[in-house]
Parts: sequence; C-alpha cells; structure tokens
Amino acid sequence: MAERKKRKITTKRTVSRGASNKLSQAQFMAVEYHLQGHTMQAAMAKAGYSATTAESQGARFFAQPRIAEYLAYRRAEMVRRADSIQDRIKDELAKIAFFNIGNFTAIDEKTGDFIYDFREASMDDLAAIGEVTVETYTEGRGPMAEEVKRVRVKPYAKDAALQALARIHGMFTDNVNINDGGMTIEERLHRGRKRLNAPDVVDGEFKDVTPSK
Repeated sequence: MAERKKRKITTKRTVSRGASNKLSQAQFMAVEYHLQGHTMQAAMAKAGYSATTAESQGARFFAQPRIAEYLAYRRAEMVRRADSIQDRIKDELAKIAFFNIGNFTAIDEKTGDFIYDFREASMDDLAAIGEVTVETYTEGRGPMAEEVKRVRVKPYAKDAALQALARIHGMFTDNVNINDGGMTIEERLHRGRKRLNAPDVVDGEFKDVTPSK
C-alpha cells in the first residue's frame, strides 16, 4: 500500500491586488488609517501599535518597502476612483443637459393632443426624467363616461445641468474683485466696526466705549 504524505498548506491574505507583498493586519490598518488623514504616528496607534513604537518609528514604519509599495498602490487607486467619480458626474450632468423631451412626443391624431412615446427611449434618456405623474379621472356621465389617463413628465432642471457642466469645463468664471488697499483682515474688520459704531474687541473682551458723563 502506498504511503500517503500529508502536506500542510498555509495561506496569507494579500492586501493589494496584483501585488506580491503581503502585510499583517496591523500594517494594513495603519496604512488605511493614514490614508484617512491621520498622521503616521496616530495611524499606527489606532492600528494597535504602542504609543512608544508609533512615536519613534512612524517615518521608518511607512518607509518599509512592502508598506511603501502598498501605500503607493492605494493612493493610485484612490486617484483612479476620484477620476472615475468625476467622469460619472459629468456623464450624469450631460444626460440631463442635452436631453430633449421633444424626441419623445407625438400628436394624437384623434384629439390633437401631445402624447409621450418612450418606446425607443434609452436608459440614458430615462435618466434625465425626474418625475412621472399619472392622473386617472372619468370624463363624461352615464353611458358616455370614459376613463382618461393623463401623464405628466417632468425632466430634471436642464439649465442647472448646463451651468454645472459649463463651470466644470471652465466656460464660466465668477470673479470677485476686492480692493482692500493693502489692508490686513484685522484692519478691515476694525474699519467695519468703526463704520457701524460697534465696540472694539480686545483679547476676547469688549472694550468699553461708553462716553463718560
């Protein structure tokens, strides 16, 4: 009988897609906390490292090749996601800005009323529609009464979407020209208080400007 050999297989969690380096859970969390805006020391402390270790080894910890590689990978990933979100926002605004409800209207030959026909509308076209209201009522009396449906379609605000897109692409700029004569903010506030005859503030307290009798 052939002897069976048992082989123990161990696996480790790879924290960066496509990267060969592996991090411990504490290293992984330290990087994630740092990416959330915490300092190196604070990120290490939140990840479970002692205050002494975090204080003395913060810079060296993040300079380790495998940690630095994962940190660079995650930053690049965040940039890609941000770019993707910006592109999606532009696309959604464009759907609204360039939507034309006239492409989906027709005239009822019997009544002469405008009717909506969305049978050929794409998902992008429908994304520009903000509200659809269906009203059902009875018109006429007795045997001549008939049920009537009225559909109201309200697209999202086209002008707002056009303005947003124009600003994104730098077509509109809001310039505010403030001529302060070289004054500091404190001097401008002081002048404003004088104009309003308001008391000055000195070290957080109101200066008494009440005239003596």
